Amino acid sequence: MKKTESLRALVTEYGKTSFEWGAFDCCQLVAKHISNVKGIPNPADEYAYTSLEEAENYLIQQGGVDGIVSRVLGEDSLIEDLDVGDVCVCKLPFVGEVLGLIGGTGVIVPLERGLLPVPQDYIIKGWIL
Repeated sequence: MKKTESLRALVTEYGKTSFEWGAFDCCQLVAKHISNVKGIPNPADEYAYTSLEEAENYLIQQGGVDGIVSRVLGEDSLIEDLDVGDVCVCKLPFVGEVLGLIGGTGVIVPLERGLLPVPQDYIIKGWIL
């Protein structure tokens, strides 16, 4: 599946889904997108968590969100080379680091009330998918 097709499908399917650790969070969203685009098993199926504490413990073991994504996609890319459908890490005020997908009008991230676009100015790292 193409990056843009996967992004559209995920926004349609999860656009108004409430945030839930281990079911609908930034790692789950990005893992589903990577699986769709690369045609590989969902990388998130390798671990299970249901709380912030469990998610943080897993992130520490894997070297943070950077480590999780780099394990699947390799080295990060220059931010200016990222395009719609690519994966990134944003550092959001009051939230911290969150994985997202480059959209046409910003970065699509899962927050409490569903998928929302945030400005691309918050991107601190990214990977071309």
